[in-house]
This record gives sequence, structure tokens and C-alpha cells, in this order.
Amino acid sequence: MNRLFKLLLPFCLGFTCISVSGQEINGTLTLNPDWQQKIYLLEVKGFFQFFSGSNALIIDSASVDNVGKFHFAHLKPNTIYRISTIKATNPAMIINNGNSDNYSFFSFTTKGEKLTFTGDVAHLFRNAQYTTSSVRMKAFMDIIGIKQPAYDTLTTFNEARKSDPAYMQLFMQNLMTTVETTNLTLDQYLTNVSDPIVIAFAFAFIAYDGVLENHLPILTKHLYKLKGSTAPICVSLYTLLKKHENIAPRFLSLKKQTFYTIQGNPIRIDTIASRFILLDFWSSWCTPCRSAIRTSLRDLHSKYSSADLTIIGLNEDKNLANAKKAIQQDHNSFIQIWRYAPQNKEKLSGIKTATLPGYLLWDTHTNKTYTRNNTSTIVEDLTKLLAK
Repeated sequence: MNRLFKLLLPFCLGFTCISVSGQEINGTLTLNPDWQQKIYLLEVKGFFQFFSGSNALIIDSASVDNVGKFHFAHLKPNTIYRISTIKATNPAMIINNGNSDNYSFFSFTTKGEKLTFTGDVAHLFRNAQYTTSSVRMKAFMDIIGIKQPAYDTLTTFNEARKSDPAYMQLFMQNLMTTVETTNLTLDQYLTNVSDPIVIAFAFAFIAYDGVLENHLPILTKHLYKLKGSTAPICVSLYTLLKKHENIAPRFLSLKKQTFYTIQGNPIRIDTIASRFILLDFWSSWCTPCRSAIRTSLRDLHSKYSSADLTIIGLNEDKNLANAKKAIQQDHNSFIQIWRYAPQNKEKLSGIKTATLPGYLLWDTHTNKTYTRNNTSTIVEDLTKLLAK
């Protein structure tokens, strides 16, 4: 399931005021006692870093004073930053399996951009005020704000509800309706935007938030605006999108290659006796990925016989221990290929999806592939294709 939770959903932070003067962030926070009394600043250089919880991205930190104030200075224009705090009981992680999402994003799109934020962080984007580029950024944030009511945060993060297929199906239907409408509005907005940083920022909201397959043209038609930018986030996104355009032919050229599972067993995808092969691109830090593994992918596995469908996980964790821990926690019984295994790394270098979760469905009868980023569309694909 694709969601905007990680962008808008700090559980234990209450923002009373945040202001930015030039390239500075000055804020006042009320922190839950379970969290460290320290704020971390992270620079988002790569597109997947937009969603990763890795604290390797931290470039600065600031302790809150006795009234909750903190300060960051010397920030760069044309850059996307994230501020986070860490749960005191788990200092090694910024995100803990979706139960500790705690960060928000700030974009300095032009030199001297001044921003003021008031209100709690859950409504941060709606309450943003901009003194430069105000029309551009305010319009963008207003569109993003439309999505917030579509997310029932408490019930979605409740494990009991996440294991209820009927609830998840209704949740996803309502979510996708909101996302579809908002993405079309964003497309109209982006038509008149030339700033590549804003394009990259908007793409992250579109792509990570349940974008429907027929909305991929919304993303790719703005791709040319990123090509000339030297901003790391834009270079990363442009490269990723170009790879995504070529994922199908790259996969078909590798289907006869031998890969090795996490258990070290050899596997050739073209020897699997199923009509459809579904590759599930996932990572231990990706909450929507793991939710899908526990719910919708498990439902697909139960619904279709092995003659119809085989699901193969392609894990994106650089740390194998994290992948194995997630597999055990989620009772994930699907075949798992680890991208960074020495026998797999080079072969899989060109096989990437534009988002996580990401899926590639291969019809072995027609040799056609379908790239998707939500399981609802896969269900529709299988229903139509098996009926032919």
C-alpha cells in the first residue's frame, strides 16, 4: 500500500512554531518524553532517500532548550531537507517498522526563501506561509493538503485492522479515489512550474502515494524539466525514471539468468511453472511494502494457484540482517532474492522500480510485463488476463 504517512505523520511531535529566515530553520517543539530531546537535520540527495529512515543521511543536529527551541543555519538553496527526532528506546533508528514515523520535509527552492510554519506538524503543509515564491509553493502545498483527510492514521497503523482484508480494501479504495483526483490537480499545477526542485518534490508525493498505473504519464511528461538540473535530488530522480522506462526489456533479458535467494539457493525465473510471475520490490524500512506483504500479497497467494501465480520478493536492503529480520517478523514465505548478494548485484543493477513498493508482473504466455506500484491494480490485471 502506498501512503503519504512518512511525510506528514509525526506521532510524538507537536510543532508550536517553526520559522525560516534566509537559509535558517528556527523552531519550537514539544517532545514526548519517549523521544530524544534532540532534532536531526537530514539532506535529501537521492530520490529513495526521500522515504528511507536511514540516519546515515544526518548532516547536523541540535538539542532543544528548556522551552523546546532549536536552530539550524547555513542551509543551501535548491535543496530538500528533513528534520527528525529519534525514539529514546531505539536510538539506532529514525523509523521503526512504521510505528515511529516522526519527520517532516522542508524545501529551499530559491536563495533567500523565507518560510513560517504554525500549528501542529500534521497540518504543517496547510499552515505554511512563504515570503518568496509564495504563489508557487503555497499552491503546491494546498494541493498536498487535500490528501490528508484520506489517511486514517490510527486504524491504519493498528495491526489488527491491517490484517483485515475487507477493511484494507475499503481503505485503499477511498485512498485511491482521493489520490487520483489530487494527482490530476498536481499535473495541472506542474504544467506551469519550471523549478526542478519543486518538480522533484511533487513527484515524491505523487509517486509514493498510491499513483495509479495510468498516471505514470503525469510523471514522465515533466521529466524533461529535471534533465538540466545539477541538484542531487533531481539528478537522482531523472536517472531513476530513465531506468524505470527500461525496466521491462532489462528484465526480459535477464529472465534466463541464475539468481540466488537469501537462503543461497539458485533460481532461474523462466523455469518457474506459473502463468504469471510477480516481482515484489521491497525493503525492511518501507512500511507500505511490509503492509502489502502481510495483507494483499498474502491474499493473492491464497487466491491463485501456483499454476497461475508465483510471487518473488526482491529485497532492497543493503544490510542483509535487516531483510532477514523483516522476513521473520512478517512471516514472509515468498521466495526472496537479495539485490546486493555478490551473485545478484551486477545482474540486477538496471532493474529498479520508480517507487517502493514496486511490482513487475510478467505474463509468461505472452512475454509481456506490467510495472505497477500497488496491489489493487495487480488484482485487476490478473482478473482481466486470466479471463482471456
